[in-house]
Amino acid sequence: MSTERTINCYFLILPGFLPLDLAGPLQVLLTANNKRQLYNIRYLGVESAPAMKGGLLLQNLQSLPELLPANSRLIIPGLSGTDAFMQSALGRKTTQWLRQQRQVAALEVATVCSGALLAASAGWLNNRHCTTHHDLLSRLQLLEPSADIAIDRLYVQDRTLWTSAGISSGIDMFLAMLQQDSDPAYAAQVAREMVIYLRRSGDDPQLSPWLCGRNHLQQRIHKVQDSISHNPQNNLSINELAMQVNMSPRNLTRAFRQASGQSIQQYREKIKVAQAQKLLKETGTSVELVAQACGFQSSRSFRRAWSRYHSISPVSYRQGRSDQQRLE
Repeated sequence: MSTERTINCYFLILPGFLPLDLAGPLQVLLTANNKRQLYNIRYLGVESAPAMKGGLLLQNLQSLPELLPANSRLIIPGLSGTDAFMQSALGRKTTQWLRQQRQVAALEVATVCSGALLAASAGWLNNRHCTTHHDLLSRLQLLEPSADIAIDRLYVQDRTLWTSAGISSGIDMFLAMLQQDSDPAYAAQVAREMVIYLRRSGDDPQLSPWLCGRNHLQQRIHKVQDSISHNPQNNLSINELAMQVNMSPRNLTRAFRQASGQSIQQYREKIKVAQAQKLLKETGTSVELVAQACGFQSSRSFRRAWSRYHSISPVSYRQGRSDQQRLE
């Protein structure tokens, strides 16, 4: 698990904002806060009561501070009529304020849909890898010719810059951010509570085995997956797992594959290899002890399992060489 910190998150809510661009990411943060206080959430605006597309008003937004606190996260939802807004007096004020925030130390910026256009107008996308809604790709390229724009991605992370294609993809992006802010198991739990189908793409952080195979609604299968994920070293038998959820071993085996698209053994092995990967990356523990800690019978069996998902050895991985992941 990564070291958790409380993150100050500021939503920049502008006239004509798109409801799901705001509500989707916000719901991820709110659900995450149900059991862990990960986020302090604030709402900023150039108007005190901007109307979203459709006419609904939001009230009592904070005015724009001169500078956001260091180590904060600024979230820019998309809006309708982005070009017209950017050419207006309020749009110019917003662009100038966004440009000013580039002075803030370690500020993260996350855009949803056309929010990327605003970020580009303020210089945040200069020489950065990014994306936006498919209808806006050419417009984004005109605004920031130096940007490396992905045309077929739900979202893209480039260091402290996150951009998403828009609408529901903002939820995918914030689940990925939550995984980095917290841990994969908690991100999976939040996604499950939100009844979200987990999606990833090639340019995103690798598809976590803790999240893979979780896009179903079978609570007993989730419980088995939780049992394996929380204690991969225990190597509980199928009989023991079946007893936990009051199912027969045969029925559990069938239901698990049907729900997750893989066997219990395949799922268990992926979790164990992922845990080993984490230990190799974050500790100096020997390969032999890593294998033991993750429930492998021997370092030889660990290396065999490792080779099924990695193109280099555990030692080479630890040394930081490039790696081709196949845990999808």
